[in-house]
Amino acid sequence: MTKRFKVKAPEEGRRLDLWLVAKMGHLSRRKIKALIDGGYVQINGRRVVIAGWELEAGDEVVVGSQPVPTRAAAERLRVYYQDRDVIVVEKPAGLPTVPGPKEKRADCLLSRVRSYLRRKYASSRGAFVAPLHRLDVGTSGVVVFALSKAGEGLSTQFRRHSVRREYLAVVVGRPEKSRGVIKLPVEKGNFGGGKNVRVARGQRGQAAVTEYRVVERYPDAALLQVRLGTGRTHQVRVHLAEKGLPLVGEGIYAPGAWAGPRLPFYRHALHASLLGFSHPVTGQELLFRSSLPKDLRALIEKIR
Repeated sequence: MTKRFKVKAPEEGRRLDLWLVAKMGHLSRRKIKALIDGGYVQINGRRVVIAGWELEAGDEVVVGSQPVPTRAAAERLRVYYQDRDVIVVEKPAGLPTVPGPKEKRADCLLSRVRSYLRRKYASSRGAFVAPLHRLDVGTSGVVVFALSKAGEGLSTQFRRHSVRREYLAVVVGRPEKSRGVIKLPVEKGNFGGGKNVRVARGQRGQAAVTEYRVVERYPDAALLQVRLGTGRTHQVRVHLAEKGLPLVGEGIYAPGAWAGPRLPFYRHALHASLLGFSHPVTGQELLFRSSLPKDLRALIEKIR
C-alpha cells in the first residue's frame, strides 16, 4: 500500500531514513534503507535513493508498493571501455552498483549495463555480466564488470589488492600533514546506527591500509586524493572518520560532523576517480580516470 507524508517545518533538515523510521514505526531502519535503495521512495515526484537526503519543509514523501521505474536508464550509461571480457563504466551517485538481496529487478548499475548490452546486441539471446567490485550507493566513479568467465579472472587482482584504485574525497577538518597512511584493521557486523563496519580492536578484523595526499586546503575542509592499499567495505569512510577527517555529508560513520562547512550536500563526498588493472585475458595494462561530477565541483567552489 502506498504511503504519503508531508514534511513539517520543525522536521526540516532531518535525514530521510530516520524521518521515515519515525513515520513508519513498524519498520526497522534496515527495512527503510532497503526501500530507499530499491527505489520505492519518491520526494516531490522524484525517485530518491540516498538514505541521508536532507528533507525540506513542504516536501511530499511517497513510499510505494513497487519500485519507481527510471526513464531511459540505458541511455545515461557512460562507457569508458568494452571488449568481449570486461566493460568499464561510470556509476552516478545515488545508484546502487548491484540490487539488494531481495530486489532483483531494482534499478542499479548492473541492470543498466545489461540494458545497454541488450540494446547494442539486439540479436543476442542474453548478456553475461558479473560484478567484480562495488561502490557505495552515495559514491560516484569508475566501475568494471566482467562480460565473460575469462573476464571474471580479474577478481583475482581485486582479492590480491593489485588493482589500482584512487578516490577524491572532500573532508571536514584540516589534515596536519600533506600526506598520511592509515593502517587500521576493520571488522564487519551490526554496530547500530546503520554501521556495518568499524575499526577492529585487539587481534580482530582484517588488515586495511589507506593512503592519502592533500590536494587542496580550505578554511575548514580539504580535498584529498586517496589510494587504497586494500579494498575493504566502507574502508575510506571508516578510516577517514577515525582519523578525525570525516567525509563531507557522512551520515553514518560521523553523523553531525558539520563543524566546519555546513552546506547542504546530500551524499558523502567521495568519488572513485581512477581504476587501473591488467586485462585478465591479454595482460594489457589499462587505466581509467573519471573527473569530479558536477555536485562535487559545486561543493568545492562553495567552500574554497
